[in-house]
Amino acid sequence: MKHFLFTIFLTIISSSLFAQNQGGVKFKSHDHDLEERTSLILLEESKVNANDLMTLSTDILFNKTRKHYFGYILRIIDSNHRNIDIVYNYNNPDNYNFSLIYDHDITPIQFNFKDQKKALNEWKKLRLEVNIPENKISLTIGDQSKTIVLSDIQRFTNLKYYFGANNNPYFKVHDVAPITIRNIELQLDNQKLEWPLNEKNGTIVNCKQGEIYNGVLTNGIWLNELQSKWEKVDKRAIDGSLFYFNEQYSYYYFMKNDTLFRKDMYQEHPVYVTSGNYPFLNHSKLRVVEKKNKDLIFYNFITNDFYRFGVEDSKMNKATIEFPYKKSTTQHISWINDKQTELLFFGGYGNYEYSDNFSEIDLNKLSFENLSFKGDKISPRYFAGSGRANNGHHFIFGGYGSKTGKQIAHPENYYDLYDFDENTHKTRKIATWETTDESFVVSRNIVVDTAKNQFLALTFDNHVRKNNLKLKLFDITTRKVKVIANDIPFEFFDTQTTIELKYDKEYQKLYSIVLNRKGKKTKVDIYALDVTGGNFMNFEEQTQVVTANDKGLSWIFYLIGTLLLSIVAFALYKYKTRKSIVAEKEQVTTIKVEPKVSEKKLPIVKDKIVVEVEEEKVAAESQEIKQLQEDIKATSVINFFGGFRIIDENGNDISNKFTPLIKQIFLLIILSQFHNGRGVTVDQMTEVFWSDMPLKKARNNRSVNIAKLKQLFKLIGNINLVKTGDFWNLKFDKTVTFPLFDLKELLEKEQSEENLKEITKILKNGKLLFGTEYPWMEEMMAQIINGIIEKLHNYLISDSITLTVKEKLKISDLILKYDALNEEAIHIKCQIYTLQGMHSMAKDTFEKFEQEYSLLYNEKFDLDYNEFLKSDLTSHEI
Repeated sequence: MKHFLFTIFLTIISSSLFAQNQGGVKFKSHDHDLEERTSLILLEESKVNANDLMTLSTDILFNKTRKHYFGYILRIIDSNHRNIDIVYNYNNPDNYNFSLIYDHDITPIQFNFKDQKKALNEWKKLRLEVNIPENKISLTIGDQSKTIVLSDIQRFTNLKYYFGANNNPYFKVHDVAPITIRNIELQLDNQKLEWPLNEKNGTIVNCKQGEIYNGVLTNGIWLNELQSKWEKVDKRAIDGSLFYFNEQYSYYYFMKNDTLFRKDMYQEHPVYVTSGNYPFLNHSKLRVVEKKNKDLIFYNFITNDFYRFGVEDSKMNKATIEFPYKKSTTQHISWINDKQTELLFFGGYGNYEYSDNFSEIDLNKLSFENLSFKGDKISPRYFAGSGRANNGHHFIFGGYGSKTGKQIAHPENYYDLYDFDENTHKTRKIATWETTDESFVVSRNIVVDTAKNQFLALTFDNHVRKNNLKLKLFDITTRKVKVIANDIPFEFFDTQTTIELKYDKEYQKLYSIVLNRKGKKTKVDIYALDVTGGNFMNFEEQTQVVTANDKGLSWIFYLIGTLLLSIVAFALYKYKTRKSIVAEKEQVTTIKVEPKVSEKKLPIVKDKIVVEVEEEKVAAESQEIKQLQEDIKATSVINFFGGFRIIDENGNDISNKFTPLIKQIFLLIILSQFHNGRGVTVDQMTEVFWSDMPLKKARNNRSVNIAKLKQLFKLIGNINLVKTGDFWNLKFDKTVTFPLFDLKELLEKEQSEENLKEITKILKNGKLLFGTEYPWMEEMMAQIINGIIEKLHNYLISDSITLTVKEKLKISDLILKYDALNEEAIHIKCQIYTLQGMHSMAKDTFEKFEQEYSLLYNEKFDLDYNEFLKSDLTSHEI
């Protein structure tokens, strides 16, 4: 009886949509600096052995990353320095996805994911089994498994387990695989140990069997904490109301200074898309959607504007469409159907009326059609949310309106859910949630999970100004609602406020977007929530939309569930089920161990080099720019360090006014003047930009663009474009700060402490023209960079200037910013670290250099660590 009831209890709990998140740890990998990568260490101080059997299992999820995937999942070390390593290397056709190393040798246990397309972002079971009497080792990951038989496996003593990075002096490694793990279980003969990894913070990894077996987590990301906090990741002020967020690729479009930009969430700066005489793009009622081929559709019910813009060919095409509904379209919802043939619209508000208009534009015929309801009618409303289900189905949820459509006739909040079939244009009501004291409307977008019959939406109270966004999970079958993550405070201004929810499936992030329009400007705030491996992130499609009747079965479900839970609770009380013991958290002291013997590693992966450059972050009101202005009382700044930044005489950033061609012409003149002191000739300019045009047309293009550049110079201030003989060049006075030309003077001066101070002051603002690359500028940039490196290197080896250790490290880092494989700078850093007793830092620096060298040149660096330290690359005293 006891076991029967307990089984029922577990069945109910496990089938519940809102079972507690199982937690886990997400590992920081190659997208972080070496010292910031994740290390999870188990049993480093405990004495555990395996005489006959060792079995380790864990749930594992392989994260998608923009860096490379090579890294260690697990290293097991015993007292005899035997190792068992599981090495991961996805997305590299020259290597297996998984390799197992035993006692420093690569074993035949090497295999790939069975389905490469489904390899990432799904929980899999990893199981390693070592049968000592039978000399067998087996590795299973997901549905792939392999076993080998070795000649003689001896018993293991004093076992230590390292997930990710570790500083074990004999097996140190910082190549961390981009993974997330949870529920580690270890069986050592008859001893069982478990680490659920369900903590919310801290460095202690609690073991169920007692704190003596607790592990240590360094630089890890606890999923329970990660998935409970929104992080503000972007903000900006845009012109008009044009905004569109592409959730598949995580970028968005916006307007600024009559120019359309695209901003990637994983890039620092927006990129230019188009500009021109398109005043309709700034209209406050303009809406935009994007097709799968990345064409943009602009439409405006008020002005009858309808345009299609091809991002690839930059062509703007207008269609003549008469929109019959103009007065009640504010805050309507719209989407493009699965077949990409129709743009559909529903609802809206205006003129004290709510709309239930359902209409479409045929994107092939470019014609407007009003759709009559087939099936269940949706009451007039605005602030509804919509989301794509699958197979041409689209869900519409909630909103605010009235049955008659009149604002004076009992307006109310709606909590009903409809399924719209894009193929038949039939609407079906599938669920309604009860009205509670907490009234709300939802984000314009909802995220539908048809596999679990649920959806996510951002909710907020449309009756108050000081507001909070709540992320809620709605279960369609049971009508339960769960709040996920913390609230996002914001101000609500009715029709001037738009809320969007987007889901990046590949990188497993939710984005909450708040748009507040005021006059001709809109304030944009974007928040992100990492949902890696969460119970609510597996938005997979089924072949059929699962629905439930509005009334009926759900109430039976509640009744049966309540009765069963009551019986189980009583039975469990009678049998006094033992509660699990949670070990107290304990502060662990980390002891630094210096390396003694270099570890034996796998061959370096031959892949395209990824040089990890520190992000050059340039704030909207950069402190460095302000300092430059204050230093010489300048009113304008032309700064190329850390990006392309132009500040006019009024302190405004006008960088975006430089179109791609104008920007290139400007840079060609400047870089040429930097090198020869004279500028660029007309023939050189024509050869770079208009070599494929007839001479007359090239001359006209040059004249037009030179005139535009001169107009921009008027905004900057006392800077002029003049022609001296055959050369175009710049003339400017001291009211214009131009760090590049300041650097030119400093590089030509004799060595001095003041000279070095001024050079580093300029260079610390960021890499020269970071993010700007054109084929014609490669040679000129290389000459400038070589001059910078040579000047800095001369300071490093100078006998006339005495530098502190800190200054030498700073100079070395500046050199490596421009040349990541500069052997002299690496050599000096390693020598400094060694003399300071920081041997692990020295070794890490060399190993990172060695790996990048191998990836770039496809050959191993010809010196090992000790030989490199002793080499005479820098014949001076550190």
